[in-house]
Amino acid sequence: MSLTTPPPPRRQPCTTRVVGIDRGVANSIATSEGRMLHTPGFRAGEQVRFVALQRRLSRQQKGSANRHRTKAKLGWLRLSDRRGDWIEKTTTDIADTYAAAAVENLPIRNMTRRATPKPDPDNPGAFPPNGGRAKSGLNRAILASCWGKFAHCLDQKISVIAMSAAYTSQECSNCGHSCPENHDSQAFFRCQGCGFERHADTNAGSTFVIVGFISNINPRAFRGIGCISHSKRAAPTVSVA
Repeated sequence: MSLTTPPPPRRQPCTTRVVGIDRGVANSIATSEGRMLHTPGFRAGEQVRFVALQRRLSRQQKGSANRHRTKAKLGWLRLSDRRGDWIEKTTTDIADTYAAAAVENLPIRNMTRRATPKPDPDNPGAFPPNGGRAKSGLNRAILASCWGKFAHCLDQKISVIAMSAAYTSQECSNCGHSCPENHDSQAFFRCQGCGFERHADTNAGSTFVIVGFISNINPRAFRGIGCISHSKRAAPTVSVA
């Protein structure tokens, strides 16, 4: 027999403010109002201790008392509890501040797939480098940012719409101009059309707000998660050759 508990009702918004949220690796959460949030990680010295305990555990006999004590020490260094607590507190703070949020719809499962090895056509049985080690590091960083858990927890507290993430890093939240040259680096955004400058993650969050709540009103915007089209606004007044 199993018993289920229905989820608590969403908070009744006491404000009309909305927010756009951009999720990333360098900044786990970046809001349209300039807040940069990071999922908790190991504190100073904890990473070294964690690796040392894992190596000790690998050398110990299964079922032994020493192995049991080592696993107990590793339990104190678990990050899942810290990150879960951070997600609950952060989403509660956002739910108390805003009535709704626009979050980019990211295919996390596809983004964290391992690099596929490709055989070398000139050398049967050999596989050329495919960037698998770098891809594994990126996958770990994405999973450590808890994108999916954050969006799911936030959707349980306030209304959330899922925005298409295509080209949002290239689109200017000030004039709507979109081109690859707008986003030359991870953190810096400078519009080639109007000269607008801002942190790239904050600019993306502002774009979500404009497209999701202002320029393209979606009737499902206040009924939980739904995908809306990424409609373009008017072209910039300054043309770019």
